[in-house]
Amino acid sequence: MADSIKIRITGDDSSYRKTLSGLGSAARTAVKGLTVAAAAVSAAWSAVGVVGVRYNAQIEQLQTSFEVMTGSAEKGAAVLERIRQIAAATPFETEGLASTVQLLMNYNLTADEAINSMEMLGDISQGNQDKLSRIAMAYGQMSSAGKVLLEDVKQMTEAGFNPLAEISETTGESMASLYDRISKGTLAVDEITASMVRATSEGGKYFQSMEKQSQTLNGQLSTLKDNAMSLLGDVMTPLTDELRDNLLPMANELLGEFATAFEQGGFDGLLDAITGKLPDLLNAAVAAGNKVISGLAKWLPSAMHQIASVLPNALRSVLDMGPQLVSALFDVVSGLVRDLVSMLPELVPMIIEGIGNIVPAIFDGIGDVLTGLFDGIEQALSLIHI
Repeated sequence: MADSIKIRITGDDSSYRKTLSGLGSAARTAVKGLTVAAAAVSAAWSAVGVVGVRYNAQIEQLQTSFEVMTGSAEKGAAVLERIRQIAAATPFETEGLASTVQLLMNYNLTADEAINSMEMLGDISQGNQDKLSRIAMAYGQMSSAGKVLLEDVKQMTEAGFNPLAEISETTGESMASLYDRISKGTLAVDEITASMVRATSEGGKYFQSMEKQSQTLNGQLSTLKDNAMSLLGDVMTPLTDELRDNLLPMANELLGEFATAFEQGGFDGLLDAITGKLPDLLNAAVAAGNKVISGLAKWLPSAMHQIASVLPNALRSVLDMGPQLVSALFDVVSGLVRDLVSMLPELVPMIIEGIGNIVPAIFDGIGDVLTGLFDGIEQALSLIHI
């Protein structure tokens, strides 16, 4: 039997193991970070999708309402589009303006009359939705009744516009005479309308009031919100169409089938029905996803191109601001230093006085501590002596 030689080699691999452990920890941290980031992006995208779909549902509901009120799908769509254009250029939002137009149409104004009146009332209300609704209500009531009532005039006045004062200022007729004509029912609605036209025309008190209000911070924020919602609605249109035309009808049909299956077979019947419909559900989900992705695929290249086109200028602007920011920072620091130096004649005596007050207190405290210590030692010695 041949002799064998066994050689055992040992070494310190702690550094190697530590390196691998560090790499593993870094990898886990990176994966965790990517997972959190992906979850955040997914949640944000889900929120955006919900908002966009809800906006589209609201717009579709409004368009259907105007279709019913005008008797024409084409006319209803045109009315809503005109309202959206006004909302995009004023402090008002689409829903509020649409509600005002619907209100005026309910008082027998045509769609065109309602929109024209709404624009005048929007100027008079100076971009305030609550005032717009109240003035529109009063004007609609008097237009429908065909006469001016004191309650309607009072409501308009409380909302910020006194038509009688405008008529009196323009025609010279006294307020007493106007109130008397209201009580007799001889003040015509056309006179109120004429007062609104004058007030919102060039030279009038409320001329281009909505346009001016749209330039304020609140006005621009409102316009930004409306434009952003419109953009989200456009982006989510493929999903909205898929929900309306396919997914929701399928869901309603399936729920009916599942309810029937549960009534006939209990939980086993319900599970069998769900299992049998899984392929259809998966196919519908994939189809919806493909439509959304195809919609984004059409929109994203243009968006990325626009972003890329402005990126150099944006970066250049940021870099150009660098020297100004540094200079401003040094100005702030140097100003602070100058202020502190100028205050030294006042601060030094205060500091010295404070130290002078603190030192005696420290010595007093030390004395109290030593006294307590000596008292304790004395008591301990007395006990030992006993």
